[in-house]
Amino acid sequence: MKTTGCSVLGWGAVTPNGWAMPPGAAGLSLTTEYTLSGPGVPVSVQKVAETGPLWERWKKEPRLRRASPISRFMVQSVAAAMEGAAPGRRRGLIGVFFTGALAYSRKFYEGCLRQGRQLASPALFPETVYNSPLSHVAAIMGFDGPSYSLVGDESAWAGACATADLWIGLGTVDEVVVVAAEELDPVSVEGMRAAGWLRRGYLPAEGASALRLGPPEEPGPRLAVAAEAHPFRGPSSCRTAAGRVFARLSPGIPVLRTAGGLWSKSIESELAGDRPVPASEPGYAELGRCFAAGSGWALIHGLGNLGPDCPLIHVPLFGSYHAVSALTLAKA
Repeated sequence: MKTTGCSVLGWGAVTPNGWAMPPGAAGLSLTTEYTLSGPGVPVSVQKVAETGPLWERWKKEPRLRRASPISRFMVQSVAAAMEGAAPGRRRGLIGVFFTGALAYSRKFYEGCLRQGRQLASPALFPETVYNSPLSHVAAIMGFDGPSYSLVGDESAWAGACATADLWIGLGTVDEVVVVAAEELDPVSVEGMRAAGWLRRGYLPAEGASALRLGPPEEPGPRLAVAAEAHPFRGPSSCRTAAGRVFARLSPGIPVLRTAGGLWSKSIESELAGDRPVPASEPGYAELGRCFAAGSGWALIHGLGNLGPDCPLIHVPLFGSYHAVSALTLAKA
């Protein structure tokens, strides 16, 4: 079934700048440092503050008292996207992850290595799987539709939106909430260092973003998939994949730049050429790289740029390691 696009009915975000703020809004990013193995040089990362009324609210939620931080990030971003939502609608849920609940995964395997498998904590293990944070969201929000997890980089948002569009078009659900989230742990940052990303100015970040999507006939900005993921294996194939994606973008339409902090930034600049940039440059780039959650931050910034002088915006999504995709935003 061909997808036709959805209406954006609500959005929410949790970023290093706050628990209830638009991504990139004025605020103090919480920059901290991890000291990794190898050279032992401290590495700057952008953390979400584990303080404040919203953090305390979700910390007291029975399902989240022992949950990993990623679950609280997701629940808050979805709760914000659900503000003003009509009751009684059947809703689906799609989660997009890369590392998932890594902090608890590390704690679990750390216990295995130090104490032996027979003493590994059974309380930690359920929180290590990708679907665990999503199950917390569905239960707390009372969603009764299908739930689906995707694992991928920044480009995976396109696949999630295409799936949401399909569910709505088939009448499986009335609305779909797409949420992406990441949490930081020294183990994940160690992997980024080993991959060579940190040498290129990559700033790891954590947080979440969520969009509530409905049928295209409902009032609200439109979100459509311009190009699903085109995979690559290196700079040369990335240039080819991104060229195919940009070939699907209408000329003369503003293009939101999203590859800041990635080695593919030069490819994006080359392909974007003299295409116009939305009037307000995305401040989310200062928040660091957060895989698909960062793509959600970019989309929310794009929504804020829509208006009479800018009725359409293309949003290419350059992945950190896997693929390039693109979405299109349109004024209601």
